[in-house]
Amino acid sequence: IDEYTGARVIPSCVSWDEVEGEWTTAGITHVKYDDFNLSASVGGATPYVECLSTHFSVYAVSEVPADCNIVPLGTTVRDHCGVCGGTNSTCSGCDGIPNTGRTKSCSGHGSCGVSQCDCQPGWFGINCQLPCTRDANCSGFGECRAFFEGVSFNTTMECVCDKGYLTGNESTGRMGCVAAVIYTYDMPQALFFFLVAGLPVIFFACCCAVLVYLMARRQITSLKKMKGDIDAYTDKYDVMNQQIEVQAMEINADLCMPIMVDGKVPGLVPMPPSSGVANEAVETDSSSSDNKAGSKDKDKEDDQAAGAAWQTKSSRVRRSSIG
Repeated sequence: IDEYTGARVIPSCVSWDEVEGEWTTAGITHVKYDDFNLSASVGGATPYVECLSTHFSVYAVSEVPADCNIVPLGTTVRDHCGVCGGTNSTCSGCDGIPNTGRTKSCSGHGSCGVSQCDCQPGWFGINCQLPCTRDANCSGFGECRAFFEGVSFNTTMECVCDKGYLTGNESTGRMGCVAAVIYTYDMPQALFFFLVAGLPVIFFACCCAVLVYLMARRQITSLKKMKGDIDAYTDKYDVMNQQIEVQAMEINADLCMPIMVDGKVPGLVPMPPSSGVANEAVETDSSSSDNKAGSKDKDKEDDQAAGAAWQTKSSRVRRSSIG
């Protein structure tokens, strides 16, 4: 017996065809037969084959192929579900594919849709074989979801947790939803005021200090440059004035010498002479008056010459100073 198709070989009646010169089952109907079990012959039972024929001929018993319904020369075979003459409907799922483990009953938790099961609430999987509920699987704080690829029984389930809860896979490694732990820090009041007020003040003070430092550094740099310019000018001045020999006593004398303008010292107010004394001097000694007049003229000439010399020296000193 072929276990897959159910075909077999059985004893049956055959007749001789004189025209073809061979044995044939044409015109013969197989009724029944004994399976020729030797134990059946015990007690007087004899194996036999019962046939019906439509014509006279020479008959014999021979092995002939039979189908799964034990019909000699039949064509009926078993389906993939093992049902003789079946249509694979008894062992296939909603997609019509037999022997996949999927059934039209959808594990009793759904009904057939277009090509797979439409599961009842709380049941998931290709055959509605996995329960997954909010309370049982997600600790009452999330919705259960299941995913599978194609028609595979391999199903992945997870919880979509409510706000404020984390999936168990992230925290405990198990499915479910657990409350998210939120750590709060109570900042000391002194630290709060330091961060709010003290830190900005310190930052501002540091900025001011840096600004003052930069300004002072700039001033110091400017002063150093100025001092260098002055030192260079002084050195140049000393070199250029080494050719001019001026004695300190001459300069002091020149500075103290009065300037004569038209034979007079500017700003000097002459004292008026006493009339009585002058008349007396004129009357008593006229010659002495003439001598004094000559002496005054000479003194005037000497003063003019000294004033001119002093002006010349002063102009020379000024030129040397300018140089």
